[in-house]
Amino acid sequence: MVVIVGIILMNEKGEVLLIQREDRPDIPAPGKWTLVGGHVEPNEGLEEALVREVEEEIGFLLQSYERFGEFHDKGARRHVYVGRIEKPLEELTLGEGQDFGFFSPEYALKNLDLSEPTKRCLRAHLLAIED
Repeated sequence: MVVIVGIILMNEKGEVLLIQREDRPDIPAPGKWTLVGGHVEPNEGLEEALVREVEEEIGFLLQSYERFGEFHDKGARRHVYVGRIEKPLEELTLGEGQDFGFFSPEYALKNLDLSEPTKRCLRAHLLAIED
């Protein structure tokens, strides 16, 4: 089973940072918008992988985050975290993917071509913050 980490990175406006994957047929969910994150390498801890993936994908050193939940789908186990990001998009560097941006979760769910796991995570997060 593949182990994946991801993070719902929120700015001060309550917007989530999403990355649009490259539009290549050899990768999962080509062209779809996803959370920041990726695969956990062998002998790598979950949080170690999370910090590494965030730095690789957006050039941001993640320091503050908390565990949100675990999601299972098609042979993958996703460990999802939530965190804050104070930097504007202009101060971040896109290291993977073709585009990125901050979006309200509601807008993203309604208007972006999200990967199925990202949809599930954002819906669960919206329900959690409504409680």
